[in-house]
Amino acid sequence: MLHKYIITNIFIITFFVNSAWANPCQLCSANISRETFNNSENSNRLNLALQLQYDYKNDLYNEGEEVDSIDDELIATTLINLYGGWNFYENLILDLNVPIVSRANNYGTFEDRESNRDTTLGDVSALVRGIIFSNDTPEEKSAFSLRLGAKLPTGDDDLLKDGPLNLISSNIRGRDLATGSGSVDYIVGTNFFYDYGRLNNSFDLQYIFKTEGSGDYLYGNEFWAQANSMYALSTEANRLLVGVNAIYRQLDKDEYQDSKEDNTGSSMLFVGPSATLNLKDKFKVVFNYNLPVYVDSNGTQLLSAYILQASLVGKF
Repeated sequence: MLHKYIITNIFIITFFVNSAWANPCQLCSANISRETFNNSENSNRLNLALQLQYDYKNDLYNEGEEVDSIDDELIATTLINLYGGWNFYENLILDLNVPIVSRANNYGTFEDRESNRDTTLGDVSALVRGIIFSNDTPEEKSAFSLRLGAKLPTGDDDLLKDGPLNLISSNIRGRDLATGSGSVDYIVGTNFFYDYGRLNNSFDLQYIFKTEGSGDYLYGNEFWAQANSMYALSTEANRLLVGVNAIYRQLDKDEYQDSKEDNTGSSMLFVGPSATLNLKDKFKVVFNYNLPVYVDSNGTQLLSAYILQASLVGKF
């Protein structure tokens, strides 16, 4: 058996599904974490996953420095990501990511507070991944893969059509709440993992090329990197792995009618604990808690205070 990581977005992608921590159009490989699959001797294997991600945006930043929010603004996004991966031919895997996005926003004083919530299908993504090389011995396992794909305009882009810069509150605009971009975006990424004994390590890179979508709005290109290191507390079939997870995400400035938008674009580094419960190598339950430890942003923006991720992964 060969182990591999699937970071579909989402994350991957990763890729992109609508990322719960990113602006609506951004596709990420969905941190589906690790699962087991048969190698080229047994293709036609199906991997399924359900991921829940919660992103709590309540921190207001001005030029990278946290400041007080007069309106006590909040954008809370719950992402349910449905993932399917089909090992259809030897070392080729077809990934499909279907996100259900529920996004709520609150603002105003305690006595006069506005609250809204919208739940809809997000932007679906489809990718092909190829395992370039792999190694499987009793002592160590490793694999390197490349992926290419696209994010499709299946989400709700009405807020962009109505006006992407329309103010919902002081620092929340239509572009921040839309669950679809109306654009086809292109995804390229790579993943490498190395396991030695009880130590499991993975590293993932992805870049998303954005195109202009609804309302003449162009979300900025996105680069992200994710590193994960885990230690197995036992070697039993049912075992718990604990470790640390780190995510770096860089967003270019958005454009509206060919002009750069000042209050967009950022770089953030998230770090936090990670745990995985393996259930007889058939199912895996994954949990990540991520806190921002580095923020560099343009203008005034509402950014993530924390991100929670939980996944159930199964192979069939």
